Amino acid sequence: MYRIFHIKSFKGQDDFKSLEEILFRRLKRLGNDNPETDMSFKKIPDLILIDGGKGQLSAGMKVLSHLKSSIPIIALAKKMKKYFFPIQKIV
Repeated sequence: MYRIFHIKSFKGQDDFKSLEEILFRRLKRLGNDNPETDMSFKKIPDLILIDGGKGQLSAGMKVLSHLKSSIPIIALAKKMKKYFFPIQKIV
């Protein structure tokens, strides 16, 4: 279900804005009853895996928060060989 998205909201290069736009466009299609919507877009992801570090994770979490989504999200910084997980409050 690999997809290529083209950035539409701005020109130039900004990894964080690009990530926000693409994730928002992808997730806003969940639950869409339009018959023309690709079935793969209607499926809720089990996990969102981001190629990047803390900044990219924050951008992704911003979108999930805006959409009130509870989809798990993590980021992998390959060069630094680190994994980043959002801080979760234990209730």
